Amino acid sequence: MQAGQRRMSSPRRVLAALLLAACLATSSQALSTGHVLSVAGGASFPMEPTSVETLWKTGFAVTGAFLWKAAPVLALGVEVGYVQHPLDTAAFEASVEDEFPNVSTSGRDLWVVPITAIGELDLLSWGVAKPYLRAGFGVYKLGTTDFTASGPGADELAEQVAADPLTQQLDDTVFATLIGIGLRTPITPSVSLTVDATYHVANTIGESTHFLPVRLGLQF
Repeated sequence: MQAGQRRMSSPRRVLAALLLAACLATSSQALSTGHVLSVAGGASFPMEPTSVETLWKTGFAVTGAFLWKAAPVLALGVEVGYVQHPLDTAAFEASVEDEFPNVSTSGRDLWVVPITAIGELDLLSWGVAKPYLRAGFGVYKLGTTDFTASGPGADELAEQVAADPLTQQLDDTVFATLIGIGLRTPITPSVSLTVDATYHVANTIGESTHFLPVRLGLQF
């Protein structure tokens, strides 16, 4: 039995495209001077609101970006990503246990496709490593995967999940902003290793949705 249907073909195509870009990037030569290709991935932590932080677990994030060196210390560009947080089924089932004591659930993973204009500003060098600030804004598509339930009252629970305001809040296309900090270390003359933490705020209806990816990446 399924309810709360969400179309997943689009984010899956985005994820496949990002993985393909990463493979091509790692086998290609460095881009011409003044342009940077960046690929990164890592863990993503749900932060706010409390309902999201409680019901969804740490997930993953993958991104690809194309940047242009507007100045020696400033890069501007576009970043596309895919973020997914699995539902904490134990926490969810505990929250409905009084009404549905013997039900089992799965699905309802939260996914986000962020498309952002970003800027990265280099700070003072720290040995061979260089810290940088990053910020941006853009459009984020949010949704949840199909929710399934089995056991006594499964149909009623599925209907409640589909009608839940939180489900509606997390099925939208919204404006969002991000800000973060990172560290870039050259490993060859044309390739740098990056690590960063970036805080995202998606302006969903009611309460904004916040998440924090911590990524490891490469810049070419």
